[in-house]
Parts: sequence; structure tokens; C-alpha cells
Amino acid sequence: MNRTIPPEFIIAEVCARHGLSPKDLTPTGPSPKSLWDQRDLLWARREAAYLLRLLIPMSLHHTCRAVGASPSSDMLQDLVDPVTARLAEDPDYRARIQSMAISITDAHQYARGIPVLARARSLMSPDATSPVAGAQSCAIALLAAASILANPDLSDAEARVAALQVIGK
Repeated sequence: MNRTIPPEFIIAEVCARHGLSPKDLTPTGPSPKSLWDQRDLLWARREAAYLLRLLIPMSLHHTCRAVGASPSSDMLQDLVDPVTARLAEDPDYRARIQSMAISITDAHQYARGIPVLARARSLMSPDATSPVAGAQSCAIALLAAASILANPDLSDAEARVAALQVIGK
């Protein structure tokens, strides 16, 4: 199972979009007070399950446990199928889920420490707060790294070390 993104990270991001806490999805979490709360909680759980299976992917059993649902034979129909059906019918919902998947992936990459732009900005830009200067710095750093990697005079190991130093790793 590819676990580049921890399930807890995906669940926390989905819950944040719904204004919930990850504890709300678990059976021991706060119980909903109204029908609207129950619906919102159900869709948050469904979307979290769908994104877990899309982004990691996890087994259905582990997905159910991660979102606080008890694993059963009809969990696929209860959790993932309603989201899949709504995605097919509603283009706005499909765009929202796709946007959520992209933002989760991007947020996780940033959280893992892949801010190459920020590192290049601090190394090469006189004005570290300028987004244009930051983008130019990143482009320069990546171009320098590509040039180093393409240099036939360096061994692969030497080129890799030099390129990583240029991008700040």
C-alpha cells in the first residue's frame, strides 16, 4: 500500500473543508445535534473515504476504520458509491472534489518540506517577499540544477550532489 500521504492528513483536510474536527468522524466524537449536522458529517465521511481510496489507495476495510465507520460488506455502497454517483451527475461537485484532491496533495508536499521556491528565493532573490522575484529565483535554481545534471564532465553522483545543493536539499 502506497502511504505517501498519511490517512490522518487527508481526513484532517476534508474535515477542515466541512468545518469539522477529525474527532467528529469517529464514533466516540461529538454526536450531531440536528439532521443537517448528520448529513454534513455523513458527506464529510464519504468524501474522506473516497479521497483515501483515490490518493493512497487503501483497502475498504482500512478506509472504513480510518473514517470511523465499522467495516461491513455494504460499506462500499454507503461510503464510496454515493460520492462516485454524485461526481458523475454534478460537474460542480466533481470540480470541488478534484480541487480538494489537488490541494491535499500540494499541502502534503509542502508540509513534507518541498518548498523549493522558498529556498531558491532565499538563496538568489534580493527581495525575498516578491512573488515575481521568487518565481524567477526558482526558475534560475531549477535551470542551474538541470545544467549541472546535464554536464558530461561530472559523474552521476557528483552531478546529483551539486544539483541538490543548488536547490537547497
